Amino acid sequence: MKIKRSLFAVLIPVLVLALAACSSGPDMSELTDAYNKLNETYSEIVSIAIENGWDQKEGALESLDSAKESASFVEDMLENPDQYSQEQVDEFTAQVNIIAESIEGFRDTFSEPCPLG
Repeated sequence: MKIKRSLFAVLIPVLVLALAACSSGPDMSELTDAYNKLNETYSEIVSIAIENGWDQKEGALESLDSAKESASFVEDMLENPDQYSQEQVDEFTAQVNIIAESIEGFRDTFSEPCPLG
């Protein structure tokens, strides 16, 4: 009888934790970090571009803006995390990191003065 009670004393907390983990939704911390990094990088590079006159050249910032907009799906995920699986969150985190890298690729171009004309 003592063995059964000991077994139940161990198993019940494990089951409660397992059920709580199932209902808590996906871990959004890596996605949040990646999205924040993307936004910081975007803001930084836009500032550099403006300092160097790239905002005066028609269409110069469109590619940068398009890359940033392609990550807009993340806002819905962050607002409604229970609608997504951990696998989806992990996939989108990887996509956000790729988008951030593509935005970073604009740094060299926009760090130079814009050749107007």
